[in-house]
Amino acid sequence: MLIRMAVRYRLETTPEQENLLARAVGCVRFVWNRALAVQKSYLDHHCGTLNYAGLCELLTSWRNSEAFGFLAESPSMPQQQTLRYLTQALKEAFNKNSAKNFPNFKKKFVHDSMRYPEPGHIHFDLNPVDRDGRKVLPKIFLPCIGWVKFRKSCIIGGEIRNVTVSRAGGH
Repeated sequence: MLIRMAVRYRLETTPEQENLLARAVGCVRFVWNRALAVQKSYLDHHCGTLNYAGLCELLTSWRNSEAFGFLAESPSMPQQQTLRYLTQALKEAFNKNSAKNFPNFKKKFVHDSMRYPEPGHIHFDLNPVDRDGRKVLPKIFLPCIGWVKFRKSCIIGGEIRNVTVSRAGGH
């Protein structure tokens, strides 16, 4: 029997890491809102919608443009994952058997989160020691953010499938 389990840990970020995470989450929100606006525009002109591959091509052009060059400074995996979620949300909104509504634009500081879908790019240092040989907080490596300390409140068991970073209660 397959057991799937989610575990939450509090990140202990430096002010620089907190700024990088806020910018990365802001870029994810921007990608969602921009892609949703494009999809609405396509629907208004009776052209259907773009699929995930078409949205990824748009994301690449946005990341390479000067106007939206700030997107290239944050990790691309959460931005691509956002496009997957948007594609799925649109598919469910047009499904007659689903009770889901059309997706909404995201607001700042409301459910801020981003997901790293590929665990191959995420690394853990679960038993770090400092120069004096004392144990310190474990660390997780997030692409474009760096090594971030976290409070390990329970053991990490099993295979890690993805990592979601979200803001809750000022942390």
